[in-house]
Amino acid sequence: MPNPKKASSDRAAGEMLFTEIFKLVEQLNTTAGLALAEKGTKSGNMTFSPKIILEEDGKKHYTCSVDIYTPQTAETGPEINMEWDGTSVEQFKKALMTVAIALSSLAREAYIADTYTVALIKQDGEETEIYAPEILEPGMYSIKDA
Repeated sequence: MPNPKKASSDRAAGEMLFTEIFKLVEQLNTTAGLALAEKGTKSGNMTFSPKIILEEDGKKHYTCSVDIYTPQTAETGPEINMEWDGTSVEQFKKALMTVAIALSSLAREAYIADTYTVALIKQDGEETEIYAPEILEPGMYSIKDA
């Protein structure tokens, strides 16, 4: 039988990850919007995929990948992929701040950002949505629809 407290803890961690990532998505898109207005066309996309991974020993990893697409690679797959993880939410947030510096350069070149909801990946590889806001705003996608 699943432990309700553990599930609640995972959901709360998922909400924290999603909130931090979506704040960054909004900041990147504000920057990209200015570049987009100047250039007249977007240069590409950055898609975030946050996950909580449960290891066999019960430890957790809080991870996120960012797939970066150009218009030429939109149909074939990402041109670049970055991924980071942490063993705590705080470690994850510190890494996200570092990644934000690099990604802001792409935003200044009119790369638009979006994010998927947070997935929980169990030891058997099963992936389920652990956190999604009640209403998906522009730039948010459910992993259920992926």
